[in-house]
Amino acid sequence: MLFIQSQLYSWNGPYGLEMQRKRSFPLARALKKLVEEGKINYIGLSEALPDIIRRVHVVHPITAIQLEWSLWTRDAEEETMPRFQPENVEHKNKLYEQVNIIATRKGYTIPQLALSWVHHQGDDVSPILGTTKIKNFNQNVGALSIKLTPDEMAELESIDTADAVKGESYSSSHMAFTWRFANTPPLSSWKAK
Repeated sequence: MLFIQSQLYSWNGPYGLEMQRKRSFPLARALKKLVEEGKINYIGLSEALPDIIRRVHVVHPITAIQLEWSLWTRDAEEETMPRFQPENVEHKNKLYEQVNIIATRKGYTIPQLALSWVHHQGDDVSPILGTTKIKNFNQNVGALSIKLTPDEMAELESIDTADAVKGESYSSSHMAFTWRFANTPPLSSWKAK
């Protein structure tokens, strides 16, 4: 399943992970041909496994990789347990309150602080601003101007470390379709045409 987004092709979702497992190499070759023909400009991956990223990159450089990563979703760093089960809600509320103290102290909202945290992860990381309201959009854009000091980054990360986050982003039935649990066949089993 291909999605076209501003000349950026990617495969995504449960069907996309199945495609990654079985057809990532042939698809990468086909996308490379489209780039060479000038029909598309870039190849991007969404929720891709590390070995798929490496294999596709061998065929053609990848321009963008999208993973869910935020103060609240740290599973790109470490595996966790179901996130919003009752046993985890109290813990999340404590983390939320600690982050709220920092946000209030700086004069920003919690979403702004969380987006700023992502923005401060490096020049090769870009937060994806998702909203349906102009007011929230303006606040999200405002997050890009927040300057966090190294001490503030350390304080945020000490509150919500990867191992402090409890719970998965998805239900157990959907976890098999995420980048952590899907994989491609061994490279030795691939047959080039």
